[in-house]
Amino acid sequence: MSRHHLKSPSKILFICSPLVGRFRSVDTLAKRLQLDGHTVVLAVPPQLLKYLGTSSLETREIEHFRLGGLNGGSPSGLRDFLPSARRNRLSGLANELNIAPVKQLIDCEAPDLVVIDYEMHPHIIAAVGTSKPVALFTDHFITQPSGDCPPLHTVLVPGHDTSFAIWRAWIRIWLKLRRKRIKAWIATGGTDYLSLLKHMAKSQGFRLQNHTTHWWWQAPCFWRSVPLVIAQSPALDFPANYDGQLRHIGPMVPPTTPSQMDDEVREFALRAKYQGKRVVYISFGTTFKAKPDVVWNTWSAIEACEDVVAIQSTGGRSDFEAEDVPKNVLLVNWVEQGNLLNICDAAIMHGGVNTLIECIETSTPMLSIPDRVDQPGTTARIVYHGLGLKCSKKSTAEEIKKSLRCLLDDPSYHKRCAEMRSACKALEHDMTAETVFRELLDRSEPRAQPILYSQRNQ
Repeated sequence: MSRHHLKSPSKILFICSPLVGRFRSVDTLAKRLQLDGHTVVLAVPPQLLKYLGTSSLETREIEHFRLGGLNGGSPSGLRDFLPSARRNRLSGLANELNIAPVKQLIDCEAPDLVVIDYEMHPHIIAAVGTSKPVALFTDHFITQPSGDCPPLHTVLVPGHDTSFAIWRAWIRIWLKLRRKRIKAWIATGGTDYLSLLKHMAKSQGFRLQNHTTHWWWQAPCFWRSVPLVIAQSPALDFPANYDGQLRHIGPMVPPTTPSQMDDEVREFALRAKYQGKRVVYISFGTTFKAKPDVVWNTWSAIEACEDVVAIQSTGGRSDFEAEDVPKNVLLVNWVEQGNLLNICDAAIMHGGVNTLIECIETSTPMLSIPDRVDQPGTTARIVYHGLGLKCSKKSTAEEIKKSLRCLLDDPSYHKRCAEMRSACKALEHDMTAETVFRELLDRSEPRAQPILYSQRNQ
């Protein structure tokens, strides 16, 4: 695939969150943009430096940032609600966050475009307060409220579930978030995270309310006036008419080599294949602790299948340690998913987007057992596109076994995964990511306010 370099190469600064999965997407994208002729700089927290390896990209270290921000603490009395007391406490919290180094980094690097993780709101505020153009990045699905696009915390599927059920889910989440914000405001004396963000934006010379919305699923707010680059394919999402500031560039899958797979894991999987058995990969992620009942029921389902063996990645979590693991289940702390999935017949997962993308990359059908956050929404897309099946965290071992057997015995799921892989690869072949960033750079002019795109995707 030939690369058409820019006549005037540009400099792009990525500011990354501590999420490992998202960083791998950023790293893959950055290397593609570098091949396209750009100068790319990655600003990463210290815990991500070990994942850079021998990367040729320029890197800068930034302070660790906890997604979700700071908590102002409980007020000591009614006096804390006075405007002057609130301002003092908010100023103290803002000083504790200390976004000044972020602005200094941007000023020092002088990039043509700053790209920031969409959950790093203080960093976004700092960047918007400079004269540099800003874009956001995510590898998650984005849901714009409509009767055809359910919120991400539900397993509702448009077409299967009515528009009324979808809107009811939206109204329920809006009411829940409103109650949560009011409780947080009262509990902290008006110094909750959203109030802190508003205070920080005001100190940078703009009103947060003018550029964000609380009506989309993302909390505590969604930036509508800043372009958002989404490392997903529209073919993998629900068919919907999204706002024009959203740019889908396709999944960013890092390349892997066979040498990255542990010898024990490879031998276990290939021996099972030689014996005519089915190999299943199990992963419940590393960010959240898996429910014990889900783990035990999954193990029981695997144990009841005589022609199935499973390899489960624990992510180094101690909550998976157990003496009575079934004989046909191999526990490993870490495994290179991409290589292992090439051998596997199916995957049991929790609805995480990174595992989803690697399963599509290897045409591996999925049995998703979602738990929280956006996992139900990802699972709904798996079911909608026929890429696999779903169970709930309350499903019994027998129900999990039945779904797994259906997944292994029905070749249509593998076929749909292969078709989806081709659809996702089409964006890579068309150099969609490179084209999107050229467009962002061409349209971006230095300004103190966020960039607004009013056009809608075709």
